Amino acid sequence: MSGNRAMLEAAIADQFDDLAVHAAYADLLIEEGDPRGEFVRLQVALEDDKLAAKERADLTRRESLWMARHSADYLGPLAGHAATDDENVVGFQRGWLVTLEVPVLTAEIGRQLRECPAARMLQSLTLRDLAFGTDDQDSPLHAITDAPFARSLRRLAVGVRPQGVNPNDRAPPPAPRLLPFLESLTRLETLSLWVYEPAFQRVFAMNWPHLRKLRVEFGHDIPIGVLARNDTLGELRRLEIDTDYRGLSSVGVEDVREFAAAEHLANFRHMRLRYCDDGDRLVRTLIRSGLMRRLKTLDLQHGNIGDQGVRAFVQSDCARRLSTLDLRYNRISDGGLEQLESLNCDVIAHPQSARRDERGTNDLYEEDFE
Repeated sequence: MSGNRAMLEAAIADQFDDLAVHAAYADLLIEEGDPRGEFVRLQVALEDDKLAAKERADLTRRESLWMARHSADYLGPLAGHAATDDENVVGFQRGWLVTLEVPVLTAEIGRQLRECPAARMLQSLTLRDLAFGTDDQDSPLHAITDAPFARSLRRLAVGVRPQGVNPNDRAPPPAPRLLPFLESLTRLETLSLWVYEPAFQRVFAMNWPHLRKLRVEFGHDIPIGVLARNDTLGELRRLEIDTDYRGLSSVGVEDVREFAAAEHLANFRHMRLRYCDDGDRLVRTLIRSGLMRRLKTLDLQHGNIGDQGVRAFVQSDCARRLSTLDLRYNRISDGGLEQLESLNCDVIAHPQSARRDERGTNDLYEEDFE
């Protein structure tokens, strides 16, 4: 690789949205006789909103022709796993493979992804499931740790909870080597986890200077208080805790109190805390913390919230600053639902069908998993 090419690829990794850098890269590739230069130039040109319909159609035709001729060579062994069919989602932008969804990541596919030159600027990666390895070295995540795309990846989902399935009937995949893989990612903005990972404390304590959205879909007593002690999270805007694990509470109220008081979370705006047992106390904690003055959306589905929680919302001025409040599947009475109508925000509170049985676990409804 020439020095100029390496320099431009480093600039692209740092400034992927800078079209001028991509245009310069396309010129260099064409000058060097690399057919990918034409692909980069075509895709950059197609981003021009002012293109005439005839010109856009011609560029699109040429783009499709390039893909038909060169994509197999460009993707290499990964080509068979990056097909645009029902099981794989793949997207190219500015000449790079930027979006990839893999149904089941194996160590072999991981090695192919790591070695694929087209994936060096991968922006979004969804690993719906992980294959079991015989040891850590055979872990699919080990195969892509410190991959070339580690410095460019912005959106990552490890494990995707199947729709329409009771979460207590289908366990998420174990994720050996998850922590070293996450530590290798330097620009991550969105992280979603549906994996069996007992060390969330270490995940939450990592260096996350660019992280804007964090979603966790499995476990109980998720230690979000650790986030309050991680001052690298100044860009965090959205937290989604959406777990239902054998009737156990997803988060503890004291952890929520600590999170809400964190001064470095000044940009935080959207919170989803589902399946929290002590809902009325949680509501009072959020209101007293002052966090509600910054929130735009609040989702407390399946939170065991009753009319006491409703009264706390109604009596609080800061609750009226929300744009959306989601209180579905709680235990609010008809009278409480009427009181919620006085809030100056979009309140979603129907249906109220979450109950507690004599063991304290959730009754589960088919619509809960849609």
